[in-house]
Amino acid sequence: MLADDSFQDRERVLDVEEMEEIVSKMRRQESTTYRCEDYLARGPANTVGAVDEAWRQRMCEWMYVVVDHCNFNRNIVMISAKYLDICLTKGDKVIRTRRNFQLAAMTSLHLAMKIIDTSCVKVDSLVQLSRGLFTTEDVIKMEEHLIITMGWHLHPPSPTCFLTRYLDLFHSSVSHKVKFMIAEISRFIAEMSVCVYKFVKYKSSVIAYASLLISMDSIDEASFPLWQRLHFYRRMASVVKLWNTSKEVSFVSMQLRKLVEKNADLKVLMETIDPKCCILQPTTCKTSSDGSSNSPRNIVKGPAVVYADY
Repeated sequence: MLADDSFQDRERVLDVEEMEEIVSKMRRQESTTYRCEDYLARGPANTVGAVDEAWRQRMCEWMYVVVDHCNFNRNIVMISAKYLDICLTKGDKVIRTRRNFQLAAMTSLHLAMKIIDTSCVKVDSLVQLSRGLFTTEDVIKMEEHLIITMGWHLHPPSPTCFLTRYLDLFHSSVSHKVKFMIAEISRFIAEMSVCVYKFVKYKSSVIAYASLLISMDSIDEASFPLWQRLHFYRRMASVVKLWNTSKEVSFVSMQLRKLVEKNADLKVLMETIDPKCCILQPTTCKTSSDGSSNSPRNIVKGPAVVYADY
């Protein structure tokens, strides 16, 4: 019995060490290869036909509509938006116009689909969505341009990628119901942040942690006691090297809270999450037998996926 326990302890240590190495590499990548910054601040203000915050948000919302219609993983949109932000951070002038940015959004969506989801939508089908504005050849050329601009680095760590890792740091005594609730609310918040330009400059690792902190606050202490929360904070600090009280995490959390308060009702959101679900799938939306989505992404004030800034 003692031998078995010691073996399990060693396995847990190895798991933590492996996770620490993986997360460290992901955080290093987001700060170097996949770094994003406030690229719109570099361009001339109010230029006719140039990409602005509203146009970027419109394209992100459109990508969510397409992904939801195809019932694909919503992480595809996070990756697609990263492609666009990375290219513009690198100073790409080709997609600075609204027309080319629209083409780039369509192309990045198709590119992310091919990388993340095996059941990819054909280029012709996407082209039809442009209603004659673009051709298949346009998409092919733009894909080549985006790939070259990004230097063939096509796997940026998204907030969802970090969320998946962070959830493994919860104490084993945290119930499946609570973990699933936290995972879904966190994912919902992180997905909202993708559409709002002001979050482009913040690291995915920080957005993911800030989203987790907000979702954890929505769980009552009886279901998720203080000691479990403190245990998680310590694990995040030791493994991920992120502190819940740091200036960066606190600031992003405040910004996200404002966004959530403006666009969503977390109480209504929590009521839509199936409390009986014991399979933790933070990156996959649930679908009912009739094909309708049970994902909390639909619980917003007003039209779906239209996020108001504050």
